[in-house]
Amino acid sequence: MNEIILSKRCTKCQEIKTLSAFSKDKSKKDDLQCACKSCRAKQKRIYYKKNRNSILKKQKSYYQNNKQEIIGYRRIYYAENKQNIKEYKHTHYTKNKQKLNEIGRIYRKTHKSEGYELGRKWRKDNPDKVKIISQKATQKRRAIKQNAKIEDFNPFEVFERDNYICQLCGIRTRPDFKNRWHPKYPNLDHIIPLSKGGEHSKRNSQCLCSRCNHQKHNKTDFGDQMRLFG
Repeated sequence: MNEIILSKRCTKCQEIKTLSAFSKDKSKKDDLQCACKSCRAKQKRIYYKKNRNSILKKQKSYYQNNKQEIIGYRRIYYAENKQNIKEYKHTHYTKNKQKLNEIGRIYRKTHKSEGYELGRKWRKDNPDKVKIISQKATQKRRAIKQNAKIEDFNPFEVFERDNYICQLCGIRTRPDFKNRWHPKYPNLDHIIPLSKGGEHSKRNSQCLCSRCNHQKHNKTDFGDQMRLFG
């Protein structure tokens, strides 16, 4: 009877490890690489340090020659693994918060002018995304200040749900106005105000025109305010 092998000796560190510590390699008899994952990772780091410039040059050249295919693949992969990617990024940032913040600070300091230029160009090319980010940040700050329960959502999802119609006076708001103080500009309103214990959620949010939102302020008896969305 053949014995089931559950461990293997690494040819680099000479340690006996479980089979899960080795990467697969179909060219080998046991379908596993000779060196363990840890040793191979060390080898790769050493090789990268010695050949960093040539590796980066090859990567840049490959990306330029296959740019559209790479972008298309990344979009498909992100769409299929959005939640897993989000969780991984959150976990990675939590574990390496101090280190990542320091790297970011150094990079921003050494690339200050490029950062400003890229920022201006991105804001100019993506006005709709700038609006979304601004709306989300403003509403989230208000919710945190009031110690309210917070749901992560895009305010424009609420506007689209309400067809950009003010839920108090019934007029159609105009999201294309550059002046956000215009009376017909869409505002995200909390049906039960945050200051009265309301939560920052889609269920407790509605589209109001700028005029009605300012008149309502934090009143609970202004119009039909007991209506919550499912």
